[in-house]
Amino acid sequence: LEGGTLCENAKDDTLVTSHNIKLTNLEQGKSYHITVKSMVNDVDASLDAPYVLRLSDVQDTTPPKITGVKATTITSSSATITWTTDEPATSQVSYGTSASYGTKQPDPTDTTLLSSHDVTLYGLPPQMLFHYKVTSRDAAGNEASSSDSTFSTLATVSADSPIGTQAPDFTLPCADGTSATLSSFKGKKVIINFWNLDCQYCMKEMPDFQTIRNNNPDIAMLMINTAIGGFTVNSTAVTNEVANKNYKFIVPLDESGTVVRAYNVTNGIPVTFFLDSNGIIKAYQDGMFSNASAIQSKLSSY
Repeated sequence: LEGGTLCENAKDDTLVTSHNIKLTNLEQGKSYHITVKSMVNDVDASLDAPYVLRLSDVQDTTPPKITGVKATTITSSSATITWTTDEPATSQVSYGTSASYGTKQPDPTDTTLLSSHDVTLYGLPPQMLFHYKVTSRDAAGNEASSSDSTFSTLATVSADSPIGTQAPDFTLPCADGTSATLSSFKGKKVIINFWNLDCQYCMKEMPDFQTIRNNNPDIAMLMINTAIGGFTVNSTAVTNEVANKNYKFIVPLDESGTVVRAYNVTNGIPVTFFLDSNGIIKAYQDGMFSNASAIQSKLSSY
């Protein structure tokens, strides 16, 4: 290095007339003093020729590579956009009802650098087609955007008659520490029940649902503990209740009440929806079932 001594040696004993030696492990932005020398039979055949090699500060000009762009967890009013980049970069989604977009989420001042990205879009109108693209910027300021993609929000469940409508998709954390996404059960009949520990009618019918679970191992049963009408979700208490009663169904936790509202449940719980293998609501029950046979009758009606 400049100011030091010639203490490193790169050597090649091959006899050639055109010379090339690669120097490695050099420090970026530093200046190096270099002397080249050629020898024949250990006799110096040339004069020492001092040179100074100056290494410039190499700038990153390569934008991040974006892959795996997709829209997930689509409901009647929201969607989560996910993607990955090959280096840490910012996250932003541009979206709108045409390829002109018009809205960006999150705010451009968010400079958090990630390699795995997810941005949730809220407040979307139901049953509408949206265009979107994602944009990521690396630490050097290089920016990349994806091509245009689309998704459609789901229809809301009618308060008058939900029969025949597509059940809104959702992803919720579960009492056992996992998560549940409704669309992952496509191909199976699904029972969705909204309940709460403080709802006495909900608690009365829970053993009957366990009977249905035992007798119908091929169905998916999502017993959603939800916050509605002053009820709150106590995840610890729910976990203990499920363990103590040895319930074998899936117990998602709707702590914000987002999912119960998407299903237009406003008059209280319990409420139960019966879905076919394509996620279409085929039957429902507003209120408590009298026994397991009544539940089985609904399940067998489609």
